[in-house]
Amino acid sequence: MGTAARIGAADHIEILPLTHDIGRQLESGEADLALGFMPQLEAGFYQNVLFDQAFVCLVSARHPRIRKSLTLAQFEREDHAVISSSGSAPLLIDQVIERRGIRRKVALKIPNFIGAALVVEHTALVITIPERLAEVLKGRGALRAFAVPFELPHYQVKQHWHERYHHDPGSRWLRRVITELMADRGEGAVKRRRIQAESTERGLHSRDEASRREQYVDADEVVARLQHKLDAARGQLAKKGK
Repeated sequence: MGTAARIGAADHIEILPLTHDIGRQLESGEADLALGFMPQLEAGFYQNVLFDQAFVCLVSARHPRIRKSLTLAQFEREDHAVISSSGSAPLLIDQVIERRGIRRKVALKIPNFIGAALVVEHTALVITIPERLAEVLKGRGALRAFAVPFELPHYQVKQHWHERYHHDPGSRWLRRVITELMADRGEGAVKRRRIQAESTERGLHSRDEASRREQYVDADEVVARLQHKLDAARGQLAKKGK
């Protein structure tokens, strides 16, 4: 059975914002999965990598000055939209820009990436945004993505669940669906995904992993990518049902 058919067979899938109470929610069964980078989920939790993530700069396709490329000089000269939330991705961008002494003229602060991207589409603003979220938004608006003109670290997006539900049929079904919807494409990616799933370790080791590498994630990109995939899957089912 394909991913679309399995989604159609579910009663419903509800997407909720992450909170500081996510550990208790996973343990009690109020939440089935948590998506992102959460080093606080240690003993008693499982995790596996969904995909690697990077950043790009997003501008309107009708931007009057940024056409074929984006240089550091242009980045410093243009006005920017930035995210005012305390999410890890916006914080990482801010830290790197400050550490390198890069000038960024902030013209707009907005709480989330999705809202900011919609504003950017109709203005001459620039926003630095997770690459996969940019891919989704480009398909829904007149937007153009460029490489960030300075180095920003990559990070990994993961799914986390409590050991109590590790063998639960419903939890296993949902984890498979999420992996198929959000993991990297291609034969090589499929092989990597299978290896990652088979070698999943308890979250007991997650703090050690966090100390070895910088990994950041913002919930917006996960929600947007999942919702986009769910909409596409339901649309396929609707066509088949006609």
